[in-house]
Amino acid sequence: MSPTFFLVGAPKAGTTSLFRYLGNHPEVGTSAIKEPCFFAPEVPVDPATDATRRDWETYLSLFAHTEGRRAIGEGSVAYLGSLTAASAIKTRVPTAQILMMLRDPADRLFAHYSAARASGVTTTDYRTWIDDERRREEQRQPIYGAIWAGRYATHVARFCEHFPSSQMHISYYDDFTSDPDATLARIFTFFGVDPSVSIDRRERHNVTSTARWPALAPFGPALRRVLPRDTFTRLRRWSRTRSALAPSPTDRALGIALYQQEIESLSLLTGRDLTSWLQR
Repeated sequence: MSPTFFLVGAPKAGTTSLFRYLGNHPEVGTSAIKEPCFFAPEVPVDPATDATRRDWETYLSLFAHTEGRRAIGEGSVAYLGSLTAASAIKTRVPTAQILMMLRDPADRLFAHYSAARASGVTTTDYRTWIDDERRREEQRQPIYGAIWAGRYATHVARFCEHFPSSQMHISYYDDFTSDPDATLARIFTFFGVDPSVSIDRRERHNVTSTARWPALAPFGPALRRVLPRDTFTRLRRWSRTRSALAPSPTDRALGIALYQQEIESLSLLTGRDLTSWLQR
């Protein structure tokens, strides 16, 4: 089975939950790995995922269980910012449907920072993290990274060069959080599947969390080895709480300054009023 749709981004914009909800529709099949990143080989992934990028047939094995579904897809959010993914997808799957979920880029960037803090990737303040991330991105060829991912107008325009508007659908995080059923119905209509199907949305996915008891964190790997997988998963969920880190007005102003021109260009490109994204 070959994919018919690609959820290409943006990262930290609710795409993990969206991907799971799409897969709950009886006419929609989703890849065994959400983000195989086959069309963005420049982005590092874990060894198990990297093995699926060896060749086209191995990649297609991720969809072997989706036979009989009308819409089949994956959710590599790295594709949005990739300089080559749009062209590569067009070459392999010219009729592909491109789905995007866009979130206020200043909020999205801080969410990325919050996740980095929660996972221990960084301990710096927000401004320092932005400066560090910018330097890292400038050294990558092809470029990718948290700041680059938020340059939506640039990325949407790139996809528009390869796909007609009839094959592209943009959803917005604000709409998804305020009326998820309506957002899903619009996407299902875009896919050509029954939009009236009720989707179980009780669980949210990939929510940034922090340890309730940080001193116990070092014991996590040992528990993973000795406990049954389901037991360890439940224990890990119970041991973590949602991150309370929130941006200050200064933090938000930093994000807006980074993306103001992109926001204004995206509004012109899509016809969507995005003035709320410019509000401090």
